[in-house]
Order: sequence, then structure tokens, then C-alpha cells
Amino acid sequence: MKKNILAIGLALAMTGCGSDTYEDWLSPQSSQQEAAKTITLTVTPAQPIKFAEITTDSVQLFVPKITASDANVSNYTVVLHAVEGNATKTLQATENGMVSKTELEKAYYTLAGYRPIERTINLDITALTTVNGINIKNVGNTTATLTANAPVLSATGYYIVGNCQNPTWQNDDTSLKYEFNGTDPYSNSTIVFRVPAPTDGSGLAFKIFDLAATGNKNAPTVLSCKEEKAIAANGTEKGQLVDNTNGQGKNITAQAESSAKFYEITVDLLAQTYTVKALNFSAFIYERGTNTSWGDKPACPLYSTASDGKYQGFMYLNGEFKFMPNANNWDGDWENDGDGKIADNGGANNPAPETGFYAVNVDLTTMTYSLKKIDFIDIVGNVKGGASDWSSGPHMTYNVAEQCWEADVNLTGSQIKFRGNGNWSDDDGNWGGEVNNILNGSSENVHPGITGDVHIKLYVSCNTKSRVVITKK
Repeated sequence: MKKNILAIGLALAMTGCGSDTYEDWLSPQSSQQEAAKTITLTVTPAQPIKFAEITTDSVQLFVPKITASDANVSNYTVVLHAVEGNATKTLQATENGMVSKTELEKAYYTLAGYRPIERTINLDITALTTVNGINIKNVGNTTATLTANAPVLSATGYYIVGNCQNPTWQNDDTSLKYEFNGTDPYSNSTIVFRVPAPTDGSGLAFKIFDLAATGNKNAPTVLSCKEEKAIAANGTEKGQLVDNTNGQGKNITAQAESSAKFYEITVDLLAQTYTVKALNFSAFIYERGTNTSWGDKPACPLYSTASDGKYQGFMYLNGEFKFMPNANNWDGDWENDGDGKIADNGGANNPAPETGFYAVNVDLTTMTYSLKKIDFIDIVGNVKGGASDWSSGPHMTYNVAEQCWEADVNLTGSQIKFRGNGNWSDDDGNWGGEVNNILNGSSENVHPGITGDVHIKLYVSCNTKSRVVITKK
């Protein structure tokens, strides 16, 4: 409405001037139109980039060209695309297509991994060009060819050769090994070995052989050291590894720890570093899970008879579970790390087996565990219904509420034993010894002290913590 009012007032004023012609008033006025600017962005690949050969802080990722004489490119934005999948990373580049070497390397490893092979990735490049104070955006595409700065790794796995073997320095003995089992060592580059301490009490001396080249000490993927410099076996001091070119590398070494029965060797394959930690295994470890209400009931103990990191316990399992070094807290507990494997990785619980009573074995030298279901325990020896040759006897049944095996039997003499699954194997349970200290693997018979009709309750958990209660009926 306002614009209309102003237009009427202007017409009235023009009429009052008395002019005969109005051509000059009506002729439109204009200024000369500025010529349009044409700006073209062209990008082409730079020279292939090998990160191992770059010594400068920046590197040319692409070659740009702007076709406008008075244009000023303020910056380039580069989007790098993953070799596989849809992931991207964005970097800023200079007017010459230069980017930070550190930022490019980090982005490339995220998108393409660490494997040291030549890879080509796609680049989307956006240029902001300034012409007469106006920003104009242009987009171009090209590729970049890059090679990671990483060692060549075994695709199969590695094994230890050294004075921790028995006999020592056996190049074709792969018993102390770490297998990748199909996993990518460039994505999971930290590997761990647990090896026995040298029998002569000396410090560790070893090399790390390639499982794909068993026995070949000259394989390029064998790991060694440039010089023999023993690191402390404290798990924190790091030693530097090198490729064992033509078998000329020196031994990897660590100082002796007098009380150690095993050593844990941790290797970062990408960083080419290692640490060594002396292991002093405790007598007991523990299990918690659904069977212990995850802490409402006491943890189930497992015992290492030889203090060698190999533990056994017997327990009722009815769900998922974990192992732990302490009875009363979760510090350093071991979670599932694959089928029959454990690790302190903050991962999932061990999967639930079929509900029942089990012999549970844990080997902390290999970080593995196994379960064997005990379907029954029989009483053999001087018991009515038992074979005279001790080959069979009355079966006991498991009382879940009281956590014991029990049976009503008639004892005919002073000697009996207990067997899991009707076998004499320690893997199933072969219990003998004193009534207040029933031991798996004992060669001694149990002496009940009474005969006739009795009720027997057998409480088995692990050696040093198992007992039998025999009550006269």
C-alpha cells in the first residue's frame, strides 16, 4: 500500500511541471554489465605416497589447477574415501594440494589399514575461490596412491624359539605359539606369549619365528633385536624389535626374576616393541557366575597343585560365568576371548554350558579353559553293590541345595574311593585320602572309620578344600 501511495504522488508532481514531453523521464537508466567470470577447477593425482619415505611435515596429496587469472583460492577441503565401505575422512589442503603428513597418515590408516601394500583411494576435492570479493565453490575428483609405513607381518602367527624351550633353541618346535586363526594382524597387532622360565634360572633369550616359515631362522618375518640389551621383566619397560634380515638379528632378552616360573611376553607387531613380565602364579583362582548369583554366594575355588598356572576345580554350573584372581573382588577378572579362551579384556561372560556338575580346568599359561561334565560319582571298594575289583559301585546323586554328592550305602569294610563318571582319570575326578582332605589324584584310599548302613555326603570343589561326611544311619 505504501509503494502505491508514493507512485500517485510522483505522478501528480510530474503533471504540474507543464512539460510537453516526458521521454527523458520515462527512459530507463542503466550501467554497463560486467563480463561474467568462468572459473574451472582441475585436479590430477600427485606422485604415489610412501609414508616410510616421507621426511617432511607435509605432503602433496593432489595437484590442483584453477583457470581464472584474477582468482584467489583460499583453501581446499579433501574428502578421502575408504578402500572398502562408506567411511570417509576430511582434511584441509593448501592452494598447492599439500596436507599434513601426520593427519593424512592417521586418516589413511583408519580408511585403509596398516598393511604395507600400495592402495588407491578416491578423493573428493572442494575449492573455495575468491573473485572480486565473492566466494565461488568448485568441486573436482581424483585419486591418491599410498603405501602404509608398517612392517611385513606373518599372516599365520608366530612362535618362540629360545632358552625357554625344553630342549632349548629348537627352531622347528612350535609349542610356544600364537596363531591368528584368520584374524588380521594389522588390525589386532598385539600378541601375547606365556613361556616357562629357563630351567637354569637365567634371564630370557629368544627370537620370534614365523609360523608360516617354520624352522627358517632366516625368514624376513622373524623378529629379533639390533643389539642384545636385556630389559627388566616388569611388564612396563619396552624393548625395540627389528626384522631378522638374513638371520643377522640379535637375541631378544630380558632380565631374570628369581621367583618367576613363567614369563609373559607382549609384542606390539606394528610398533615393533616388546615387554616381558615375570609371572608368579597364586595357589587359587576363582569362578563366579549364575551359580553363585554373581557374588551373593561364595566364589568357587580352583587350585594349582604345582603353582604352575594350571588350575582345577569342580562346581555346579547353570549359566554364564567368569574367572577371577581374587575371591572377593573383580579386579583383573578374565572374560571370554573366544571358544575356550579367556583374557582380561572387559569382554563378555563365558557362555553357559548345559546345566550340571563340571570338572573345570584353567591354564593361565595359555589363557584357556575347559569343562567336562560329571554325570555321576560312584563309590568303589568295601561297599555293598560294589565290584570286588573296584571297577564299579553305587552311584551318588548331586544335591544342588547342599552342593554335595550323596548316597545311602552299606559299607562292608574300611576302604573306599570316589570316581567321576566311573573312571580313574583325574580329569573326571579320582578322589581319595583323608575324610577331611579329599584329594583328586590321590593314591590313598579313604578310611571311613565305620561300617554298616551310612549316609555319605561328598563335598568336592578343589584340592585342599574337599571333604566327605559319613553318618551312621
